[in-house]
Amino acid sequence: MSIASDTKKLRVQAIRWQAQGICSFELVDPAGHALEPFEAGAHVDVHLPGGIVRSYSLAGDPRDSSHWLLGVLLEPKSQGGSAAMHNKVRVGDLLEVGSARNAFPLARGAKHSILIAGGIGITPLKSMAHALKAEGASFELHYCARSTNHVAFMNELQAVVPQEHLHFH
Repeated sequence: MSIASDTKKLRVQAIRWQAQGICSFELVDPAGHALEPFEAGAHVDVHLPGGIVRSYSLAGDPRDSSHWLLGVLLEPKSQGGSAAMHNKVRVGDLLEVGSARNAFPLARGAKHSILIAGGIGITPLKSMAHALKAEGASFELHYCARSTNHVAFMNELQAVVPQEHLHFH
């Protein structure tokens, strides 16, 4: 299969359990080059085994070009995307990944931002929290999950969002 000009091969550097049913996938350039910058809230298309293409939000710090971080929930009724990510993708694999694009940009210039996430919806908001912290902006994050076991990226969120502005529901 030929690679489209707007895609690149990225190596899966790490896969980490984040919460019940959620794993993160750390992608890097195989030659060690910096990845293209992305805006908070952006997503990429991942080309998976079997010809499946799925979009996943970038969950990392937009200022960190060493890797891209995806958070993927294993959907019980998956039609192939999340099941392929969880069951077929392994550390060391090369994945074809599209360029970052953003249909969910962070509103800039607000006096105070309130980020509200539910479940795996935390992935684009986590990158927004990184961006807001880097700007020194006033913000808070409310994260709803079924239980503490379903809270993805908990330790990272606690490191990025000031304690008095991080609310788990």
